[in-house]
Amino acid sequence: MSFVAIQHGNNKAYCRDNEISWVAWSRRNQDLFRFVRGMLSLRRSSAVLRSEAFYNAREIDWFDPAGRSPDWLDARVKYVDCRLHGQEQRDLCLLFNRANAFTLPCAGGHESRDCAQDTTKPFPDDFHDMGEEAVLSNPDRYVFESRSSIILVAR
Repeated sequence: MSFVAIQHGNNKAYCRDNEISWVAWSRRNQDLFRFVRGMLSLRRSSAVLRSEAFYNAREIDWFDPAGRSPDWLDARVKYVDCRLHGQEQRDLCLLFNRANAFTLPCAGGHESRDCAQDTTKPFPDDFHDMGEEAVLSNPDRYVFESRSSIILVAR
């Protein structure tokens, strides 16, 4: 998915409300429009993503590729994996910028995980609405490319 917004040399377009910073949701950007619309829908449908407060230790767990607590002082670490605990909903596993297969940290007694979003997949498999997620074929290992993000929904 490519995203191009020409700013005519203005490197501070984020603070302008005119054609320099507007996104043209034309036909060529329909994939981006669909993806953003889906992500907004995911946030609206998940109470754990709508929280306006910082997560506390009971609401979030952080993981390394082996499913252990990460070494935050290791400068070589180039990923963030976490599980957000939904009080009345299924847990969400957020995986960012991974390069290799690893044991999913979402195991926690759950038999399977469903994939709601995976930026490594081509359209239309990159995003699934809540309740229509793709079931993982191998729930213990999942391969995805670097510079990507994945949202898994634990059952």
